[in-house]
Amino acid sequence: MEKEFQEWYSKWSKLTNIDPNPDHWRHLYDYRSAFKAGIEPKWNENDEKYHWDSKFKDDLHPNRYIFENNKWLDTKNNKYVNFEEVLVAEEKTTEYMLNKILNGDWE
Repeated sequence: MEKEFQEWYSKWSKLTNIDPNPDHWRHLYDYRSAFKAGIEPKWNENDEKYHWDSKFKDDLHPNRYIFENNKWLDTKNNKYVNFEEVLVAEEKTTEYMLNKILNGDWE
């Protein structure tokens, strides 16, 4: 199964221009679960990029919360949340990224 995953991921990492290491900490996305579920990214004509299914985003993914229809949408769980929840998540994400930078793990 790992060989098939690596081949699948290699193809998509080239097409979507993402890091060739599926386990790179900056992904903040569970590509293995997407693979197991048979999920592949979809092309978005508006921004001319591939987009992966949000349900496999890490809790710290920077695009987990989006502002839509004057509300905050948690794209991972497909539900609207209050602004305080977004602030807490943003704080955790910022702390995580800063720790990676300060520890020299950015690359």
